[in-house]
Amino acid sequence: MDFGVAKSADDTASLTGSAAVGTIDYMAPEQIKDSTNVDHRADLYTLGVVVYELLSGKLPFEGNVAQVLFAHVNQPPPDVRKFNPNLSLEVAIALQRMLQKDPNDRFQSASEFIQALYLGL
Repeated sequence: MDFGVAKSADDTASLTGSAAVGTIDYMAPEQIKDSTNVDHRADLYTLGVVVYELLSGKLPFEGNVAQVLFAHVNQPPPDVRKFNPNLSLEVAIALQRMLQKDPNDRFQSASEFIQALYLGL
């Protein structure tokens, strides 16, 4: 399942052709920078965004199209505990790792991520 190509009815960006395709709120930094050089770790980033949203009720980055794209590439997401203080430090750390800008710094599989989340529950 590739959440990165889900299309929102209110998307204002049309990214087609040789450009990246996907909903900007869920796009990995590498998709934004070079959509031809993407692997499974982009889907893991997207999974991190989805879990962040489920646990906090908010997307990690909000704003207009340019602001969201810039943030995905350049800014760390706010600590998820800012929006849900009942979450453990371990869950926050797992989400921060899943949303790293460099794919090499993320969990390398969904099972690694799930194990880290489970330890924090």
